[in-house]
Amino acid sequence: MRGSRLDRLVGEVFAAFDVDAAMADIHALADLDRLQASRGIEQAAERVAERAIDAGCDGVEVIRFPADGQVHWWSFRAPRAYTPVRASLELVANGSPPLAAYPDVACSLAAYSAAADVTAPLVRYGSGREPHGAIAVINDTPSLPLAIEHAERAGAVGVVSDLTSRHLPAGHSGRIELPIDTRLFGFSISPAAMASALAAADSGGLARATVVLADDDACMPVVTATIGGEATDEVWLQAHLCHRSPGANDNLSGVAALLGIARAARAVQHTGRVRFVWMPEFVGTAAYLHRVVGDGKLPVASIDLDMVGEDQRQCGGPLIVERSPDHHPHFLNAVVEHALDALPDRTRSYSGAVAVRTWTWQATPFVGASDHALFADRGIGVPAVQLGHWPDRFNHSSADTIDKVDGDELRRAATVAGAAALFLSSVERHDEASLEDIVFRWGRRRIGEADSPATLAHARDVALASLAASSGSERSERLRSRLSDHADAHAELVGGHAAVEPASQDEPTLQRRWPGPFNLRAVLEASDERTWLLERMAQDRATFPAATALALAIDDSSGRGAVIARATVSSGLTIDADFADRFLTCLIDVGWVEEGVACR
Repeated sequence: MRGSRLDRLVGEVFAAFDVDAAMADIHALADLDRLQASRGIEQAAERVAERAIDAGCDGVEVIRFPADGQVHWWSFRAPRAYTPVRASLELVANGSPPLAAYPDVACSLAAYSAAADVTAPLVRYGSGREPHGAIAVINDTPSLPLAIEHAERAGAVGVVSDLTSRHLPAGHSGRIELPIDTRLFGFSISPAAMASALAAADSGGLARATVVLADDDACMPVVTATIGGEATDEVWLQAHLCHRSPGANDNLSGVAALLGIARAARAVQHTGRVRFVWMPEFVGTAAYLHRVVGDGKLPVASIDLDMVGEDQRQCGGPLIVERSPDHHPHFLNAVVEHALDALPDRTRSYSGAVAVRTWTWQATPFVGASDHALFADRGIGVPAVQLGHWPDRFNHSSADTIDKVDGDELRRAATVAGAAALFLSSVERHDEASLEDIVFRWGRRRIGEADSPATLAHARDVALASLAASSGSERSERLRSRLSDHADAHAELVGGHAAVEPASQDEPTLQRRWPGPFNLRAVLEASDERTWLLERMAQDRATFPAATALALAIDDSSGRGAVIARATVSSGLTIDADFADRFLTCLIDVGWVEEGVACR
């Protein structure tokens, strides 16, 4: 419904957003190597806090959580304090430039690399020679994390690989992360440098590795601030602060977007309360959320901004709205997608009759690969969406530089998140009709996306529940009836109606037993199936979202068949039954799920 308060907020936030100031925020942080508990991220947190105060935020606070590598927040393990100073890897008696040099190329040093000052032989990984006392050169493996583990068990002193760099421009390195308790040093190098390393390994050559670390007592910082009144109901906007330098899109774009929203809000009339949270990814959210749950102050909704500034032409991906999971049907999805449609267009068709966009956006099912995943768990129960971009050919690499950020794209994403948050934090009685219309139109779109009887039944149920969440008025009931009629009409195009879930076959119910939000990393730490899962994730990107969907589909009253069916329709994935059964058994074996009595 054009002309709604949400439309007005979109226009006002868009007009007030200062692109130059947001880009300056990115420039001010890009020089810092922001590992999750390092001097770099502590400096970044202080700079963000200062800028949040300048932006007019209230209650700006830097909360310092422990960084000791221990489990503190449900199943989430704190990072270990770690600040690298300098590092290099060079061939001995070769005279060529170093294979890797940090901090010249930030991602060239593997995260959590051990301190080193050693000269050792190079051994090609997988050649049949064990790398005991040597540097394992890894350029061919189905799973880099497993190859690194094997090299450490075999007595290697270090590892070097180009597997994360092969798709990058010359001179850049992709990110490698070692276990936090590793004894190895590690380097990420370019394919050209790998050719030299392999030649040296084959000829019995030596390499000298130097890794200097700071004596570190860094903590894990979380920055939080608010705008708006003293209302108890808050909408959260969050952006993770960590990642290797420069990390311009991932995720300084999200960090800057939040600061830009705070500045823009000064020019926008609003009555609700919005909280900004900048934190290390996943574990920082877990730490802060754990505190908030203890205080009984959960937000009413959350919007995560992760990689929101991409130049779509350079980086290769549209703006993505990852919807809140379907087991939390809510009008948040409709509000965010409506805000995207309400963004002003600067160009028009040849005749001038139609507005034309030079950028694209796409709504996708919930995946859970960023901080919004913690809100998605049924035990937390907060509707949460993510704004981001995918694919991004420079992600997790030293090539994620400021020139890849498009200020206009950053403005668009920030406008959507800011306007939606301001609207949701202050929904009032006079918004009821326009909100109903927004959710009704979104529901029609969601139903129209269905391409099978099962997905249609699921989309209908989600659309009806989302509309019910927006309002309980008589008008809302009439709109719900129209949505049902629309689903009936759409059934002719997809082959009829069907139940979302199969009839019960007297299967035992699956009941959740894990503490706090679901945490696949903790499952991997505890499970005998760790190798199988890591290998599968290396071979198939859909493994992580499929596993997450299966876990979140467990509702404590359904058997395996219903859980698998629900995960399939909610994720939009074709989930292999054998994989699903084995993963659910894995959850049972580690004690995170219990099979109860048969459901009938």
